[in-house]
Amino acid sequence: MNKSKGTSSVCDGLMCCRESAGKPATPEEAAGYWGTVAACDLPERTFEQFLQFVNRTMNISMILWTGDNADHDQASQSKSNQTLTTHEITQGLMKYFPNTKIYPMFGNEKEIFLN
Repeated sequence: MNKSKGTSSVCDGLMCCRESAGKPATPEEAAGYWGTVAACDLPERTFEQFLQFVNRTMNISMILWTGDNADHDQASQSKSNQTLTTHEITQGLMKYFPNTKIYPMFGNEKEIFLN
């Protein structure tokens, strides 16, 4: 997940909205506090707010976790940062839905760690 509010959402790399993307050329190109529709990962705070909202407003009987939770910046991927993100998402789901069945469906990026 992304923690880089204010960085550029427009960049030459595969992933923007992180320190390596640099400063935005204009205020409109800055990564937003809650996220940005661009080549950016979701900020942790947005995921946390989503979990809080669903917990307060919906009565769900199960969670189908479809994955795609690894950092999408392929240049910085490692076993530790892929497993960290999965761990953080697991902790969030368990915090807000301790008695809800969670069915993880790990896919194409969860078990292959890049060098």
